[in-house]
Amino acid sequence: MISIICYVAAGFFVYMVSLLSFINEPPVATKLAIMGVFCIPGLISLLIGLAISRFQNWKSNTGIVLLSGAGFTVLVVFTFLCLLLSSEFKELFPEDKLDFFNDYVTGTFCVIVE
Repeated sequence: MISIICYVAAGFFVYMVSLLSFINEPPVATKLAIMGVFCIPGLISLLIGLAISRFQNWKSNTGIVLLSGAGFTVLVVFTFLCLLLSSEFKELFPEDKLDFFNDYVTGTFCVIVE
């Protein structure tokens, strides 16, 4: 049970790193540093979960964590893109606020690497 909770926490941090890669506001070095900080607790919780299960099936467990985190990121980004296509959604926000989440090159690269 504890190992599954650690896997969920690791998946959350994978999701956060992937989602942070789509934000374009800070410079690239700052964004990579922030993403690196979010990687550390994810790796620690993944290693704790793997250690509790005595590293049995560690490849499949790690793959499931990475795939689920990346898959959820793709779902959130796709939902956001569909909302951006709606004219009613664009009327709710000022135009400059929607440019915060459009670094699709770095985001796509990060999701593919996972």
